[in-house]
Amino acid sequence: MQKDLVRCRLSGTGKRTGVKITAHMLRYTFATQLVNAGCDVTTIQQLLGHKCLTTTMIYTHVHDKTVIEDYFQAMAQIEGDQEAILEGKTAIDKACSLLDEMVQQELSHEQQQILDEVRRFLSQEVMRTSETDDIDGC
Repeated sequence: MQKDLVRCRLSGTGKRTGVKITAHMLRYTFATQLVNAGCDVTTIQQLLGHKCLTTTMIYTHVHDKTVIEDYFQAMAQIEGDQEAILEGKTAIDKACSLLDEMVQQELSHEQQQILDEVRRFLSQEVMRTSETDDIDGC
């Protein structure tokens, strides 16, 4: 199909409906709707015939609702992982478990100092309240 024929048909349809339509607008809408439906960006890249992924990213515009849904889905997974770690533990044991999880990440010197301070506080709190729970994790 020739480009001029497509442009002419789109222009004619636009005039009849009172809506401006271009091939570029259709490509942009196509890509945006695919990404908002959860289609992988590399698949969209292939469908649009782009060599570079950065070109495809220009065409795709993530709808705010999609961003919000992705955020809440990720947070639910994170919170679920934390709940599994903390299930059936006392408050101090939960705090110690969360600290242990944080230590597994690469921390700056300042972050490590903060964690050490929190551990000292928890140890003092345990001694002050005379809890007998095992706090070896702290």
